[in-house]
Amino acid sequence: MSIGFTTRRVALKSGEDVWEEFQPDHPGHLSVSLFFRETGKSLTPGAWLDFDGADRDVEIDLSRWQGTLFVKTLVEQPDGSTTPFMNATSRLSMIHPGPLTSSVNISFGPEGTAMQTQTQVGNYEIATFSIPSDLYVASAYQDERDALVTGVDVADRSTPLEIRLRPGAAVFRGTLTDTRGNAVQGAKVVLLPEAGSLGPDRVGNRRVDFTDQYGHFEVRGIIPGSYRAYASLDVDMDVTNYQTVLSVDPEFVSKYRERAVPVVLEEYGQIERNLLLLEK
Repeated sequence: MSIGFTTRRVALKSGEDVWEEFQPDHPGHLSVSLFFRETGKSLTPGAWLDFDGADRDVEIDLSRWQGTLFVKTLVEQPDGSTTPFMNATSRLSMIHPGPLTSSVNISFGPEGTAMQTQTQVGNYEIATFSIPSDLYVASAYQDERDALVTGVDVADRSTPLEIRLRPGAAVFRGTLTDTRGNAVQGAKVVLLPEAGSLGPDRVGNRRVDFTDQYGHFEVRGIIPGSYRAYASLDVDMDVTNYQTVLSVDPEFVSKYRERAVPVVLEEYGQIERNLLLLEK
């Protein structure tokens, strides 16, 4: 267990329960890893908890890192056929929330498949999928279960997950200015789905781009649907690569929703619209 350079090592015997006190010297992400002395192998399950400095009791069950998940990704063609998604640089990221948070980052083989092992058992949210900007996630199912709605279940013998991508992701571009007509550089132009159009946490349905020195922006990889466009210099949001937004300050969204610009994008759609900065 460690936060930065502060580390606590505990020797565990098979089947043994051990309670230890760990005193980090500062708050942060407390990470957890496991080293098997007999085999010389390490298991770093990508698990952490947010330590805020207050005393707390946390139970860490390392026996739960026995989950496996088989993932197959297909691309739906215009004629209805499918082909394997073959892109070695793409990563599928899933997050298991809770007191002990765990993340999984999956890379795909040449046939668009992946086998993930030594994963914490539980239900995961599909957080991001770094796919080319002309594609979007159309569906994700474990048998009849819609994993985009109910999450991905990881167990000792998980039901395979099938993800289908579709070409025709939309594009939204334009220029951002302030009330004086001056181009705004370094602002965030974010598209958030309208209520009822897409699931609020569906992977890839919140997109963003940053304006250049001329105020130009181009948001790509958009799932067809109804959105509102927000343009801001100050909004607090968590952004990953590939223009994916993980979270946005809800107070900002509530404050500016009526002034945000409605945008409806169809498959293969490209819309150009100029925007005004929301903050005066």
